[in-house]
Amino acid sequence: MRKIFSALFLVSLAFVFFSCTSTKETEVDPNFLGDYEPIQLENAMGWVTLFDKEKPKEIELYFVPRTNRVEMYFRDLQNRVCVILTPEHRQMMTDAALQFLSEQEAGNLPDRKANSKNFYSQSVATVGWGVTGISRITKKSKLQFNYEYFRDKRPYFLLKALPAPDQDEPDVFSPTIEIFFSPAQLEALYEILRQDALQALVDELNAKAYAY
Repeated sequence: MRKIFSALFLVSLAFVFFSCTSTKETEVDPNFLGDYEPIQLENAMGWVTLFDKEKPKEIELYFVPRTNRVEMYFRDLQNRVCVILTPEHRQMMTDAALQFLSEQEAGNLPDRKANSKNFYSQSVATVGWGVTGISRITKKSKLQFNYEYFRDKRPYFLLKALPAPDQDEPDVFSPTIEIFFSPAQLEALYEILRQDALQALVDELNAKAYAY
């Protein structure tokens, strides 16, 4: 379940968070919800492919009140990767997920193969990666929401981040990130990432901070 980082834990992960989110800004982010440290949310469950084999994967989720962003972390082969979802990304993902779930439940999903021109929606996102932690960043990864026939040839919702150049070394590219969610896993993820659920966390902190 969710928990607020202890001071010691924050120190050990400070490099990861601040390199991936760049929260030091001269102006207040318009999405600012509260001056609080990142909050660890409940882990989500999804699927990835590893050497052409399907593998369940726990995804660590962190909510950053200062920017209203959610960071998704997991280890992909040798890399620890991070995908940052802005409020706009989350709304886009929600719209795509609702369409997918509706079509899947009605049994009228178009029988098509996901590719670079075939998706529900697409945006540009920040992705971080590195062997021991997040040491490289790109802000130009194309983020796609789609579906693909996956385990037992059943339709799974697909979050995909395409390779993009590192902001400091243009010859180095981020890895391709693909996370598959079953309809049940997708609904569980939505419950965690709902904006009203995230706002409730901030409201709880405000109540504690301003209690007198």
